[in-house]
Amino acid sequence: MTAGFSKEYFEEGKGSAYRRGYAATKEQVNIYATLTYETFQKYGKKTSKPRILDIGCAFGYLLGFFDRLGFETFGIDVSSYAIQRCKETTRAKTFICDVQTGTPFGESFFDLITLFDIIEHLGRPLDALSEIYRILKPDGLIILSTPNANSIGRFLLNKKWAGYIDQTHLILYTSYTISLLLERAGFKTIEIKKPQFYPFSTLFKGKLTMLWINNPLGGSIWIVARKKT
Repeated sequence: MTAGFSKEYFEEGKGSAYRRGYAATKEQVNIYATLTYETFQKYGKKTSKPRILDIGCAFGYLLGFFDRLGFETFGIDVSSYAIQRCKETTRAKTFICDVQTGTPFGESFFDLITLFDIIEHLGRPLDALSEIYRILKPDGLIILSTPNANSIGRFLLNKKWAGYIDQTHLILYTSYTISLLLERAGFKTIEIKKPQFYPFSTLFKGKLTMLWINNPLGGSIWIVARKKT
C-alpha cells in the first residue's frame, strides 16, 4: 500500500486530489478535529486522559489539535514522508505501518480512533476494521470520513470528481455500504452526516474559510460508530 504515497503525492498532488498540496487541507482538518472532539464529548466515555489514534495521520494536524486538549495522541501512516512531516506538528507517538496488516498496539488500548479519507484507499477494509476493533476499548468510538459515492458532485463532475481523481482510491462507498461494512466488523453506527465543504470569504480575516454544510447529497460521508461488546 505504500506505493504512491510519496513526497510528490502530498506536496505536488501527484496521483492525488491535493491540487494545492496536502498543507492546503489544514483548515478542513481543523473543522474535522473540532467536530471529532464535540462528537467524543457527546458519545465517548469520560476519562482523565483519553487515547486517540489517527490512522493515516499525514502531517499530524488533527493530532496537534488533540495534543492541545490533553489527549494522549498516537498516529500511524504508511508513508515515511508523512510521518516525517507529522513529527514537526505533534508530540504524538507515531509509527509507519499499515492497519490492514496489524499495528503495534495492545488490545482495548484506545478510546477513540479516526480515519479521515483513508478507508477508500484500502483494498482490505475488513482486515483494517478488524484490527481497529481489536485495539479499541469496549464501547470505544471510531469516526471516519470517505467520499460519498452518492454525492451530487460525482454525477455532475463525472471523471473530474475528487473521488475519481485520486489514483490511490480503491473502493468508494455509500452511507449504506460503509455502515454495512462497519456492522460486519462488530461496530454499531450511531451517527451519519453527509457534509459538503464550501469556501467563503471572511471579510474581517481577509482570507477564505471553509464552511461545513450537512447535505444529503454532500461530497463526503461522516460516520460515527461504537465497538459492540
